[in-house]
Amino acid sequence: ISMSIEEIKSRLKYASKIPDKEWFIIGGGQIYNELLQFCDRIYITKIYKKYENVDTYFPNIDEQKWNVVHQSEILTYNNL
Repeated sequence: ISMSIEEIKSRLKYASKIPDKEWFIIGGGQIYNELLQFCDRIYITKIYKKYENVDTYFPNIDEQKWNVVHQSEILTYNNL
């Protein structure tokens, strides 16, 4: 489903009233910046590798007050 940011914000205001539904916000940097305030849960995969010519980053949520519920051991796949 493709929606504008304003449509998504409007729907998210009422999303908590529908307990059997989950909404997933799947990026772009601007989308994360606009909609992170509506999230009550974040699923994150951290990649410990530096890349050159990167112009967009996910907000540093480590500095915010999020409750870590689960953290797996560090896994390696294709040298990442």
